[in-house]
Amino acid sequence: MVIKCLSYAGLRFLLLVSSKDIETILDVGCGMGKDSIQLALLGFKVTGQDIDKKAIAIALAIAKSLDVKIKFTAKPLSKIKKRFDCVRCCFVLPFLKDNKERMELVKEIDRLSKKMFLIQYQKELITNSIKFSKKEASLLTSKIEEYCKGKGYKYSIWEESLIVLRNTWVKLPSICIAVEKFKILEK
Repeated sequence: MVIKCLSYAGLRFLLLVSSKDIETILDVGCGMGKDSIQLALLGFKVTGQDIDKKAIAIALAIAKSLDVKIKFTAKPLSKIKKRFDCVRCCFVLPFLKDNKERMELVKEIDRLSKKMFLIQYQKELITNSIKFSKKEASLLTSKIEEYCKGKGYKYSIWEESLIVLRNTWVKLPSICIAVEKFKILEK
């Protein structure tokens, strides 16, 4: 099976987990499952999660048509009990109400991950119904960084500006945070 186009976030994620002992992945906010299915095709045991039941139905149909072994669920994260080696959450946080709700999601992602998690979100998203400003993105990044420091996790933060959207490279400034859940040993 040839993989047509893994998103840039998906490629970066693949590079991060390929050097780790990662077998199971939870893809939070997977939508119609594009990256989830492609990661499953690469041999990972993937569960795609999204609260949009229609998107999950489409993802299941696509996976079935491609004969891909993968699980999808529309359960809220709070109802998921299984833990995964890695949890991935891309472009979901700006759609939540405020930074308090966003940090609750970060804590759920942490609870569900055994070894590491990756979070990516837009630096700014302004639409008719969403107002996620650069200032909010900056504050959220600081809150996530503070959370990781408090837990003693190793983490790295970087900015990206290109993603693939409908098979076209587009500029979408975003913030990425990769977190490894082993404690940093202090001297």
